[in-house]
Amino acid sequence: MDWRLFVNKRATFPQTWTPTHERDCSLQMLERPENMKSQRRVASAAANAEDAALWRWFSELMEDRRIRWLHADDSWLVTVDHKHVATSRSFDDAIRTAQYEST
Repeated sequence: MDWRLFVNKRATFPQTWTPTHERDCSLQMLERPENMKSQRRVASAAANAEDAALWRWFSELMEDRRIRWLHADDSWLVTVDHKHVATSRSFDDAIRTAQYEST
């Protein structure tokens, strides 16, 4: 779904409704390409930080031999501390679920 559907400058409002300057500025800023690039950079940095934290968690458990995984029947099964915590067709999804379920 396109975010522009929610930002409609031509929307009709009751005559008693008066937009605040702050609201007008925020709607205009959403439409600027440079702000979209900035938002993408922020989202990218957040995703990179989340991935780094996930794989640090994984490597610590692996060093301590607390995590195990098995590919069976087209799915990945992940066990942490001898407890099955995740099953998924994607290894990445299984590890992410395992981290969520075990912390």
